[in-house]
Amino acid sequence: MSKIIGIVSGKGGVGKTTTVANLGTIFSREYKTKTVMVDANLFTTNLGIHLGLLDPPTTLQDVLRAPNVLSIKKVVYTTVDGLQVVPCTISLSQKVKYSKIGPVLKPLREMFDLIILDSAPGLSHETEFVMKVSDQIILVTTPDLPSVTDTLKAARVTEEFKIPIIGVVVNRVQGHKHELSIQEIERTIGHKVIAVIPEDEHVREAISARKPAALHSPNCSATKAFRKLAQYLQDFESTMQPPEPRFEEVTAFSRQGFLSRLLQLLRFYR
Repeated sequence: MSKIIGIVSGKGGVGKTTTVANLGTIFSREYKTKTVMVDANLFTTNLGIHLGLLDPPTTLQDVLRAPNVLSIKKVVYTTVDGLQVVPCTISLSQKVKYSKIGPVLKPLREMFDLIILDSAPGLSHETEFVMKVSDQIILVTTPDLPSVTDTLKAARVTEEFKIPIIGVVVNRVQGHKHELSIQEIERTIGHKVIAVIPEDEHVREAISARKPAALHSPNCSATKAFRKLAQYLQDFESTMQPPEPRFEEVTAFSRQGFLSRLLQLLRFYR
């Protein structure tokens, strides 16, 4: 039975697309799961760049403009690395019927076991439609207060739609004193942190090379963390019970006083 996992963030720049590219790569190449990554971020698209697919002739936007004429099956591309992706155009696109994304994606369930959606950042209508068509949601944040508070908002909207949240991925962690701890993030958002991805220059190098880090630098610290996340998801799928997360927490300063009170206040008003 196929599954759609939506990767959602409360704001841009937290590594949502990086998470999609590397999870999709690991499931496809290492787990041999029939996987497709879908760029559902229509207006600030980046997934194709991460995967080396810059200028496809037809894209998801074309399908959404004419769903009765063009099937999404026609815009599934295989990259030079053997990864399968439904891209968006990087040029400014015309208006599309985003509300049609549910029926448009349906044929992919017949073709793939795992469909990973890269949503638009923030809480736009695009993001809400991604939430609604997903079977499960993964939230991505960085360990700073603005990102975590925006992720809390994304979690609340997801809960209102009654879409299960698998957990939170904390990305670009450096272990500085100003970063929020895992406990503070969990207490604020109200969901378990299932992966901690360290800041890793190999990720930036991989993006420049237009490859996922899992292919460009398979032994770097970020790839190892993404691999543990994939194993967590695999264990979750096989048992339908959330296993203990497999990550090494980068030591951060645990603060008291004003910040803790602020986090408690945000959590209280969920």
